[in-house]
Amino acid sequence: MNDSMNDSMNDSMNDSMNDQPVSLSRADRRKFEKAMRRAPRAGRQKPKRSDLPLRLIPWNIHGVWAPLDRILAKLEIDGTAEYSGGEPVLYDPGTNDWHNSAQAIRGIAEFYEVAARRKGWRGVQTEPITRFARLLELDDEITQQDIDDVRACSIVLRKLAGALTLREARAYLDETCIKIEVEKAGLTESAA
Repeated sequence: MNDSMNDSMNDSMNDSMNDQPVSLSRADRRKFEKAMRRAPRAGRQKPKRSDLPLRLIPWNIHGVWAPLDRILAKLEIDGTAEYSGGEPVLYDPGTNDWHNSAQAIRGIAEFYEVAARRKGWRGVQTEPITRFARLLELDDEITQQDIDDVRACSIVLRKLAGALTLREARAYLDETCIKIEVEKAGLTESAA
């Protein structure tokens, strides 16, 4: 009987001890707090640069349009475009090199066509830019109306570009470059 009484007393004492909060020593509490500070928390992650909309990093948009703006300004000032070896050229200070301006301008138009198709933008007009590139390439007369059309078109396209993220813009640029290289190689259906 004594044994059964002792067991029941021990059980009741254990139950009452489990009901009591456990107090940690100062050292254990510090270890616990330090571990909690290190534990990852489900919080808001800082967005990566590639996930930022281009309207927050406008120098990327400006870098695309600056060469075309320089060509338009030169045409308005003295009515000339730079040619080398029969091709229209532009100087790119970023690469410290000369590029075919008609191809670069056509590339801008194709970039926005790809972006419009992928993003579902309706009514995106790139014809004034494509026409301007063709006029440069053929060394045809470029009128003030052509310049005004390109400027009006560029305003709309720049605003649309602000809605793209840097990651999307890079993907569309890659797609545009691939499309241009395929066309150069003559691998498109229209070339066959």
